[in-house]
Amino acid sequence: PDFECGDRRAWGPKSCGMGHTDAVTSIQVDYARGLVYTVSYDATAIQWDVHGNMRSQARGFHSDKIINSALSRDGNWLATAAFDHVALFQCDAKSGLMCCALVDYSWESGRQEDRRWFAVAFLPDRELCGELESPEYLPQGLVMGDNNGDAWLV
Repeated sequence: PDFECGDRRAWGPKSCGMGHTDAVTSIQVDYARGLVYTVSYDATAIQWDVHGNMRSQARGFHSDKIINSALSRDGNWLATAAFDHVALFQCDAKSGLMCCALVDYSWESGRQEDRRWFAVAFLPDRELCGELESPEYLPQGLVMGDNNGDAWLV
């Protein structure tokens, strides 16, 4: 059957969720909770249910294009890499996305204008050494990659 984008049917080749105003650059799936996360050049992150219904939208935490994202293995954290910085969101099936931190490469010297963030990932728990210390409310093992060929462990 023919139908248009925005029909509230299950995700599939002919269905979609409407919410971004520019290119979608990364998609993450929380299979355990049935949630989908998308990020876009429009500087937004969106939480969807598996039927394509928008549940939460995070706007205003980036001032430039979001290039990539990563979802922690437990589905509790979404990291977004953009040209301005990396943002870390707590993910909740009921309350949606809540920004907990804006991370740049250096808190002391501020952001360098020529540094752009292109990649983020969460290390599996078994690879964390235990020597790293993060505030209790932030996950350990966030890795960020930049345009200068460097990878940073937060």
